[in-house]
Amino acid sequence: MYQLAEEYRAFAELIDDDGEVPPDVGAALDRLDGAVATKIDNTIRLWANMDAEAEALRAEAARLGKRAKSIEERSGALREWVRAGMCRLGTDRLRTGTHTLSVQKNPPAVVLDVDPAFVPEEYCLLYTSPSPRD
Repeated sequence: MYQLAEEYRAFAELIDDDGEVPPDVGAALDRLDGAVATKIDNTIRLWANMDAEAEALRAEAARLGKRAKSIEERSGALREWVRAGMCRLGTDRLRTGTHTLSVQKNPPAVVLDVDPAFVPEEYCLLYTSPSPRD
């Protein structure tokens, strides 16, 4: 298109000041119009194709996200199945050829439904983390 734009400028310089277009320049200009239209049409087709590809990739990403979530849920179910089996066996530690498993009791979490200002300071822990950069 850059070359065609330059050719348009060259044709514009050939046109008389009164706007008269010589016959041979007019025919060449008509051919040039078709070339620009073809290039623009092909460019529009390319960008439409790229838009369609981007949409297909977004759809595929959503499909893969759902699949990953499903696999994570099945993994969690297997993990719970193994834990429940170990509890039925009455064991909290199990060694296999390649894995060592243990079940431990974690302290329960406490959720307070009170204003934090009423909690004595010795029972509070302060965690700091860097703020995200802009």
